[in-house]
Amino acid sequence: MKDHLLLLLFSFSILICACGGSQRPPADEITDPMVLLNAMNANENEIRTLRASSSIEYYGEEGRVRLTQAMAIRAPNDLRIETISPFDTTLNLLVSNQNELVLLDMENSAMYVGAPTAENIHHIFPIPMSPSDLVLLLLGGAPIDGISDDPTEYSIQWDRQESAYRLLLPLENGDSIELFIAHETWQVQGGEGFDNEHHRLYRFTMSNRRLEANLPATIRFLLDENNTDVSIDIESVTVNPTLPDLLFELSPSPGISVHSF
Repeated sequence: MKDHLLLLLFSFSILICACGGSQRPPADEITDPMVLLNAMNANENEIRTLRASSSIEYYGEEGRVRLTQAMAIRAPNDLRIETISPFDTTLNLLVSNQNELVLLDMENSAMYVGAPTAENIHHIFPIPMSPSDLVLLLLGGAPIDGISDDPTEYSIQWDRQESAYRLLLPLENGDSIELFIAHETWQVQGGEGFDNEHHRLYRFTMSNRRLEANLPATIRFLLDENNTDVSIDIESVTVNPTLPDLLFELSPSPGISVHSF
């Protein structure tokens, strides 16, 4: 009787280990990075424009801040984000297009203008991405605007812990990004960014996808350098609306001082 009990417990422990935390590759596993990348890109192309409201929560060395934002997004690189205070007043307005990045600081009656680069947007958001990458991310895709154009540098493997593909893509600046992509849906679940010495810079996750729009309800960033945690909760959403060009242009009003980033 004792031997039968031990065998039962042993079998039960094996079942628990098999069911939790690790998943075998699918039977029709993809092994070609370009096949996976093309499937992911086809998925992303379904949504080209977006209007949404969101709340952004920031935890960092300065403490905790929670703000509301109104967003208009148009692929591949047009972005408009209005940040609103808890008292329902506009704090700043960010506008980006293929030519320039503009921040209107309402509190200080100042406008900052520069190229739409990751370095400039980092003055505004603690996220190491270009405006184009931020557009891709907010539309539910992967921030891969600057990837190398040499497919022989890409690599792919099945990640048992993530239960997803791990797609490694070198960037043109020498850094790299690893994406976690779900099988069959080809949705981006998250990823990690690394510098040219493979030190991790950040990790992001995308969760609670909306069935009707294939958009994440929550995007979370964990930045390694200063232990910063940024969460964007995307709330009311309008998919593929018509967005006029004027939304993504911004000129200084009288009394506004203009500066470079």
